[in-house]
Amino acid sequence: MQYGSFDNKVEGDGLPTVGYGANGWAISGETGYAFPLRGGWVAEPQAQLVYVKYGADDVSEPNGTRITGADSSGVVTRVGARLHRTFLRVDGRKIQPYATLNWWHAGIGKRWRGWANVAGAWGAQSFYQYALRAGVKYAW
Repeated sequence: MQYGSFDNKVEGDGLPTVGYGANGWAISGETGYAFPLRGGWVAEPQAQLVYVKYGADDVSEPNGTRITGADSSGVVTRVGARLHRTFLRVDGRKIQPYATLNWWHAGIGKRWRGWANVAGAWGAQSFYQYALRAGVKYAW
């Protein structure tokens, strides 16, 4: 489960800044199963279902302009597979190359689409990398 709370602002030309709040959350469940293949390779079919909800407060500027807050919810699905194999080096360390392929279907609302990706990598000489990517698209 993931939750986000946002403090937003509107800055109209020649008007004071007006703040408003928004929040969003997602709950996710996924499943997969590892199948051994020839040569030590492993295939893992996977499936995921995510429910997403977003809400924003209404905003009223001092000049009378009113912006109605947005409320939306929807389901995002993912079907994919991971292929990997573990190699044991002569020095006892392990190497596990892998490849993943995913198909995402992200319909948050009639005109809204969203996506997110979390990744991590670790290696020799204290190397590490973490990435969080997210996006939202509105079509009019």
